Amino acid sequence: MSKKPERSPGVLLILDGWGLGEDNEDNPIHLADTPYFDKLDYREIEAVGTRVGMPADAKGSTAVGHEVMSGVNYIHPMRQIQKNINDKVFINQITDREFKDTAQKGGALHLMGLVSNNMEHSDIRHLYAILRRAVAKGIQKIYIHFFSDGRGTPPFSAVRFAEDLTEKTDKIASSKVDIEIATVGGRDITMNRSDDSFNKSLTTQSAIIDAQGPREKDIFTVLKKAYDKGITDQYVDVTVLGNYKGAANNDMFLHWNFRKDRAWMLMYLMTEPEKRIKKKIKRMDYKKTKREKTLDYSSLKFMTLIEVYKDVPCEVVYPDKKQEYSLGSSLEDFGYSQFRISGVDKAQAVVLLSGGSRVKPFKHEKRITISLPKEMKRYSDGYDKNKGEKGYKLDPYEKYPEIEIKELTKKIVSVIKDSRGKEFLIINIANGDMVGHTANREASIRAASAVDKALKKISAAVLDMEGTLFITADHGNLEVLHTEDGTPSTFHTKNKVPFAMVSKETIADETLKFKSGGCLKDVAPTVLAVMEPSYKKIIKETFMGEILAGKI
Repeated sequence: MSKKPERSPGVLLILDGWGLGEDNEDNPIHLADTPYFDKLDYREIEAVGTRVGMPADAKGSTAVGHEVMSGVNYIHPMRQIQKNINDKVFINQITDREFKDTAQKGGALHLMGLVSNNMEHSDIRHLYAILRRAVAKGIQKIYIHFFSDGRGTPPFSAVRFAEDLTEKTDKIASSKVDIEIATVGGRDITMNRSDDSFNKSLTTQSAIIDAQGPREKDIFTVLKKAYDKGITDQYVDVTVLGNYKGAANNDMFLHWNFRKDRAWMLMYLMTEPEKRIKKKIKRMDYKKTKREKTLDYSSLKFMTLIEVYKDVPCEVVYPDKKQEYSLGSSLEDFGYSQFRISGVDKAQAVVLLSGGSRVKPFKHEKRITISLPKEMKRYSDGYDKNKGEKGYKLDPYEKYPEIEIKELTKKIVSVIKDSRGKEFLIINIANGDMVGHTANREASIRAASAVDKALKKISAAVLDMEGTLFITADHGNLEVLHTEDGTPSTFHTKNKVPFAMVSKETIADETLKFKSGGCLKDVAPTVLAVMEPSYKKIIKETFMGEILAGKI
């Protein structure tokens, strides 16, 4: 056994998308070889619903799950938005003011967002409510930049939403108002969140601002061509539609998604100074527009419903409220060195354990992001260019369901074994979510088995260092392959998730096991109370969640 450090490490391991479903043939976790998880003594906790600050009918999500687990007093943006919708019309002083100003200047309104009913990133009903108000405030030209889903919704459902949108806009628009779908693109591109894939966001920006890119007559032509190749909605190429010519002076842009992690990068490109963007993306030739002679970019107005990242330089309808305490800030206050470890897909998620509004690392925090394996990265890059063609029929996560878990596990074990002093690791393993979105049976079973092997290795490393391992998940996904009507379930579920504590003490003493009936907001106070039992009273008074650990 390794020499026990002065202070044993703590580890919070988040199994992204690992819900607790029924033990049947439609549950890949049940079908997979998962001997470690099968023996894990966990409690079922709620990951959705009003107890965690979400609307009753909303599904779980990565961003919400992680922010709730941070321990902040989380209020889902949908609840704020819904308060501003009266008789199917979105009425808000900030948007009213800007709509009126744009109308007076003769500018067009551009609405960017996920046209979907998934209620994870957006709700199509919000789009309709915003459209009704914009028309009432005198805007005569409205462009919709249609981000297609197919991940939080069935994989070939965008055409249904496009038909509904066309029907609704015909009714909303008056004889003096023109509403048209100007661009379309799958969420994998238009809502890219990975620093490794900045080109996707650049492609989206170029289409929206300069009308640059492939062009088709309408959205239905684009979707038909994609479907004929077997390309699902989330991977539809960004395409300019009809006679759309791009932004014009005095136009207004509103990103109406209500979730941060897949909206921040596009807004970063659109709103930050060019010099800062060039440094970020390492592209010295970057320009916000190629039409400097005809487009005064400074005349454009940008707005988001939520604060997609701290101090985003544009108008925000619902700014983040200052949160005094979080899991991350408390670990810092207690003197822990923190490690935030994940793959590229969830690098932003582990940051949320500091509270939703904090971006910068704490003084004693180190962030480690594991890149995709070279073979998968090559295929993924090729898929972006040749999806649907020979050799590129499979979604990258179907073809490589293990993703980066081998390299990620190796790094986690290394950090644990090198632990000295007060250290705490916050880890996200993404396979359950990223592969769950494919609804591919074989890939999902392989993903579940790979996660279980990683769990075993990480647990062994923690126990060897006489540390404490907390295991949970942010929401469900992987555990359901099909909906009740047989449609592939590529989206998140409302199922409960596991919460377990593994240490030499819990193995020896059953009274240390967690209490039942908890939810995600209980994770932070429970973790902190276990790691710092002498501060249990303060922790209990500070956080809104309950301490689920038994005898401390």
